[in-house]
Amino acid sequence: MKTLVIKMDLEKLGIPSKHFYLHDKKLVVNRIINYDGRHIAYIAEISRSEFVDEKYIENNRSKIMERYSLNSFEVLGIDRKNNKYLVLVVQNMPEIFSEIYDSMGYDAFIVTPIIISKNLLTVSVMIKDSLLEKFQNLLNRFNIDFSLVKKIDISKRNDITLKQWNLVMEAISMGYYSIPKKVKIKDIAKKFNISIPAAERMLKRVEIKAIENMFKPFL
Repeated sequence: MKTLVIKMDLEKLGIPSKHFYLHDKKLVVNRIINYDGRHIAYIAEISRSEFVDEKYIENNRSKIMERYSLNSFEVLGIDRKNNKYLVLVVQNMPEIFSEIYDSMGYDAFIVTPIIISKNLLTVSVMIKDSLLEKFQNLLNRFNIDFSLVKKIDISKRNDITLKQWNLVMEAISMGYYSIPKKVKIKDIAKKFNISIPAAERMLKRVEIKAIENMFKPFL
């Protein structure tokens, strides 16, 4: 597997940015809840130079949703001292992402963090080595600049086995991590011809390892 960091111009993607930067805003997505190629649901931290209280946000909810083409927008928490907001967002994906998703399916997937800063969208994508050229051709078609930052060889990793990797990838593609779930653990276990407890243990080990890898650098 390879991880690509892709930087894209917001205007080329059709994402309105002029309002976003009126107060030096920066958005960092730290958890993707669901993603189907057409919509994405995520939890993000928004920082801005000036504080806006909850009442203002609530009174202007419809304007905020229209301005940034959002389907849903909820404030989960506010850090008044640092002018930061933890938000839950559901929005339509840019057409470019939808076309790439249709072409790649679950052979390439977005991972956090996703960052909107200045006039750029920076996103990380994990992809199979054998499909890297296909993915690069898609990016070139849309004139998207990207850079390779890391290569991951799953089969040689000590913290996750190839079998665990395949199980998790299949669980994602079947909709096990969707909200609501599209399949049950017994469906995944049946597909791999293993017991339900075995499937649960394998998924839990990968989930724990993923959480550790994500948050250990901040401890």
